[in-house]
Amino acid sequence: MVSSNSWYGPGIRKAFLCRAFLFSIVALLFAGLAAPVQAQERYDGSEPREKFQIRVGGFRQDNIETTIRVDNTDINLGTIIDLEDILDVESDLSVFRLDGFYRFNARHRIDWTWYDSNRNGSAIILEELEIGDEIFPIGARMETEFRSTVVKIGYSWSFINVRKYEFYVGSGLNFRDTSFRFVGQTGTVTQVEDEDILIPLPTFNFGGRYNFTEKTQISLRWEIFAIEYGDYEGKFQETLILLEHNTFSHIGFGGGLTSFLIEMELEDDDWSGEFDTSHNGLMLYMKFYF
Repeated sequence: MVSSNSWYGPGIRKAFLCRAFLFSIVALLFAGLAAPVQAQERYDGSEPREKFQIRVGGFRQDNIETTIRVDNTDINLGTIIDLEDILDVESDLSVFRLDGFYRFNARHRIDWTWYDSNRNGSAIILEELEIGDEIFPIGARMETEFRSTVVKIGYSWSFINVRKYEFYVGSGLNFRDTSFRFVGQTGTVTQVEDEDILIPLPTFNFGGRYNFTEKTQISLRWEIFAIEYGDYEGKFQETLILLEHNTFSHIGFGGGLTSFLIEMELEDDDWSGEFDTSHNGLMLYMKFYF
């Protein structure tokens, strides 16, 4: 179990450092590829290759690490629980995912993402767990359900956009509706604790693309946000690297790697506790573009 004074645990810290290193390497690659832009105009007047795009495909989440603490409403104290280790919640999952964008012109576009994930676990607990207003005793059979619906929408400004490559910055909102259900069975006694957290996070993003050929391109997107204000402390980071091929005139295929990290600690009248999760991911999809 993670100690109560270390909500930024060693596993999540290691994952964060690996992602930061990965982003740095890829950013340097893009910087090298874009070096010739100093001698060129930031926009070359060519029509955008894709004004509208929607990606439809599968999203595989691997090595998921999640810890949660839900405080008692009277004393603001609860047990920090590793869902995968203590409650045997699934650490790998495949879901359906939608992404896309609409480009107004060479400079401005909006982006969106949606996916929904549901994980379950069943375990006999070997220690007493205090979750919200319920205390689950040693030996209880725990059934756990963890569900998260993600909706992201953002704006991006392309400060360089030519036929061969593009760089952009932007901002947006990342809505994560996360719910937990804990059911404990001890003999004939059943205990239930339901929790729902809506996490609206403003984010900042940086990204770019590089076209190897007229039909093949690689792209990078990095989203980040961190805040510490009053009784709220949070951090968010997501990195996405994609390789795409425009196989037909309006249909293409792609795949890529993602990494994700979110950490949150909050104390208010509606919800008090902490929530940390991270994972790596693989995306495979078909895209439609116009």
